[in-house]
Amino acid sequence: MLYVIDFSNFCYKFKCAYKLTTKISGVHVNVSVPFGWIRTLKGLPFNDIIIALDGDPIQMCSYLPSYKGQRSKEPDEEIGFPRKHLISLLTSLGPALGKNIHVAFSPGQEADQVISSVVHMVAKQVTPMQARLQSMQRMKLEDDPYLSRFKELDHADLSSTVNWKDFHSVVVGTTDSDMYQLLRFDNVFLDTSTSGKEIQSGQSTPKMVEFLKPGCIPAYKAFWGDTSDHVPGINLPMKKDDVMRMITDYFSTPQELLKFSDDLKSGKPITNGLAGLANHLIQTNQVSALATNINITYLRYYSDPFYFKETGDLQSILVKYGLHL
Repeated sequence: MLYVIDFSNFCYKFKCAYKLTTKISGVHVNVSVPFGWIRTLKGLPFNDIIIALDGDPIQMCSYLPSYKGQRSKEPDEEIGFPRKHLISLLTSLGPALGKNIHVAFSPGQEADQVISSVVHMVAKQVTPMQARLQSMQRMKLEDDPYLSRFKELDHADLSSTVNWKDFHSVVVGTTDSDMYQLLRFDNVFLDTSTSGKEIQSGQSTPKMVEFLKPGCIPAYKAFWGDTSDHVPGINLPMKKDDVMRMITDYFSTPQELLKFSDDLKSGKPITNGLAGLANHLIQTNQVSALATNINITYLRYYSDPFYFKETGDLQSILVKYGLHL
């Protein structure tokens, strides 16, 4: 079983859970985040672990310029620890703990997209040809303002070291509601803890997405928007209960939502129970807005991610910051 971690999600948890500092050259450094990582990676009951790192959401901003516009750029100060040292620590922990730990990233994409790509590979939803084509289209590392600071670190395609056929299931460590849509795959599970001990084994989703089936989440977020990502909703002429019923009846899978959007854009007549909705979207010029919302809320396959090769001297980092395995 493969365990995939949302890097930023876990960093936030560690920052809130621990209040640890160390004094270096007279300066107090907050080491809550690296301490949390060491504790979690030691205790996780999994030997194969991928940590998905955020890049700049360039891809999503190409669809919606205001995407996550309300969020800060997440400088090192927000985690209280130099990010380069943290990556060096994480990439060096694997051999020390006897585990296969990889820090994965994809320029221009966030951790959400990296996790989605990994899940699709484990779920055998991607062919080798698709992986090659996506890798050719991937942007350069130096063009991503978040990740370009790490361009001197050695990296390679994740698939060059991970054999996806070795895994029959994947657990995603996160509390992000977007990730619940990946439960539509039978061999995908969620862990809302940092210990691997609170694994969601069913297809139930949290209140923040109205307890919908996982496949309905892209439609829910496409119609209602997502305030956490600064995604505007669609103006609909129906009450919320009617919209929820419509989503459940007609958009229980992302493919149904995509087909509806494509039919609207191509001018294909829509004669089923969605005809009224289709006419409203056309008359109010919201067809392109719906397509945009689908692009940025539906988790699909994006690329074969990169991973950083072992980059740091683990012992020197531990000594410098007063950390211990």
